[in-house]
Amino acid sequence: MRILITGVSRGIGHELAKNALARGHQVWGTTRSSSVDFKHPHFQHIQLDLNSEDSLKQFSEQIKSIQTLDVLINNSGVLLDESHRFENLTASTIMDTFQVNVVGPHLVTQTLLPILKKSSQPIVASLSSIMGSISDNSSGRYYAYRMSKAALNAWNKSLSIDFPNITALVLHPGWVKTEMGGSQAPLSPEKSADGLLKVIIESKKEMSGHFYDYRGNELPW
Repeated sequence: MRILITGVSRGIGHELAKNALARGHQVWGTTRSSSVDFKHPHFQHIQLDLNSEDSLKQFSEQIKSIQTLDVLINNSGVLLDESHRFENLTASTIMDTFQVNVVGPHLVTQTLLPILKKSSQPIVASLSSIMGSISDNSSGRYYAYRMSKAALNAWNKSLSIDFPNITALVLHPGWVKTEMGGSQAPLSPEKSADGLLKVIIESKKEMSGHFYDYRGNELPW
């Protein structure tokens, strides 16, 4: 398969790219910086900063050499309000969160749509979070992050309806030991990425528009 993954410099994105390459797939990976430590004949690096309009415009030029794409994994995401309470959460923090977690996946998918349509079974998989589940929320807080992931879930549902030939999924990676998840998290990036990639690659058309965890279990909205 020909797979593009955003945010491969570290954490889950890094492990997704490593896992996909180990399985023999062709991988394009984006990072904000101009360098990346992958040295593999089937890997190509693309510089992309989801906070920069100029970078997003340049992205459309950089992907012109890709003739077709089977899988897009919208992995990039931020958690900016971990230490913010309701009383001190600012508009800029909310907007910055939405720019990366919602607007970014929309613009990347929009840009790649023509080459995704050339695949016989295109897949768009976006990393969400159980924290975007409204019915599962029993602890409050994390307003910007929760709102952004709930919005991403709603975005994915519309995508699945408007483009029925694309399998569109939102996925919860689990509580992962990354910079975002923290050292106390029980799940390794390697195990999360392995499960996520398995769910993505083996996904069926009837799964489109639904919300799953890294083990393939469907999650509540």
